[in-house]
Amino acid sequence: MGCGPGRVTILLHRLGLDAFGIDLLPQMVALARQTYPEFGFEVGSMLALQVSDASLGGLLAYYSIIHVPWERRPEVFAEFRRVLAPSGRLMLALQIGDERVHYDEALGKSVDLDFYRQDPDDVVTLLREAGVHLWSTVVKQPEAGDKTLQGIIWATKPAASVAQSQSDAH
Repeated sequence: MGCGPGRVTILLHRLGLDAFGIDLLPQMVALARQTYPEFGFEVGSMLALQVSDASLGGLLAYYSIIHVPWERRPEVFAEFRRVLAPSGRLMLALQIGDERVHYDEALGKSVDLDFYRQDPDDVVTLLREAGVHLWSTVVKQPEAGDKTLQGIIWATKPAASVAQSQSDAH
C-alpha cells in the first residue's frame, strides 16, 4: 500500500510473491506502470481499498502510513484488517517521532506534502483496537546523515475460529 514508483513491489515479486501495488497518486502509479509494465499497479486509497474482504495473505505499507493524518489511522488499520485473510501478515515501515512535517516545495516543485511521524506504541495500540495482533516491533537507529529513527512493525490478523467459520457458513 502506497507503492510509489514500484521499487519495493518488484522486489517482493522477485522473492516469489504475487505482489501488486496501490498508490493514491496517479503520477506514481503511471511511473510504476512505465517502469514495470508487467506488474499490476492501481490508483487507490488505503482508506477504501478496492480489494475483496480477507483476500490478501500479506500487506506491506512501506513508509506510506507516514502520510496518513494521525486521526485517520484507525480507519486505515481497520481497512488493512478487512482485506487480510485469517493469519495474514502485515508489515509497516515508519518514521518514529511525534511531529508533523509539511513541505510546500520539494526538488524545485510546488508540493503539498505532509509527513506524520509515528509513535510505535500508539501504532501497536491502534492495531490491537483494529483487531490485528502484534508480532514484533523493531526500532532502527539513524545511520550517518539520517536524523529520523525508523521502525518496523509486524502484525497478523487472527486466524478465524472454528465457531466463527461454522457461523459464517450458515
